Amino acid sequence: MKYTDPSGHYVETAIDLAFLAMDINDIRTGKADKWTYIGLATDVACAALPGVTGGRLGVQALEEAVTHGDELAGFFNRMDKTVGVEKKVDNALQSHRRFYNSAPQRLQNLASLSCPS
Repeated sequence: MKYTDPSGHYVETAIDLAFLAMDINDIRTGKADKWTYIGLATDVACAALPGVTGGRLGVQALEEAVTHGDELAGFFNRMDKTVGVEKKVDNALQSHRRFYNSAPQRLQNLASLSCPS
């Protein structure tokens, strides 16, 4: 093979340029918001740093986490309630087991009581 890229810098730079083009296109077409500009800044940084790419993807993941954080908090609140219900059921089962396991002793105690004639 005549042309190789053993370091991967050319492929990485091409990917960085594609991400930059996507950011610029979003800004040009009016689809930009603050996250697009943050993505553009991280893509510029990624293009300048060797071995780093995909700044836009990282920003999109962060955007999802920030914008849907309330849904995630609601999920964890529901999980806490589920754990609370599970503990209550477990406590009820343990009480039932104690009651059931002590039944023979209670029956013996009842049998040993003398009935008035």
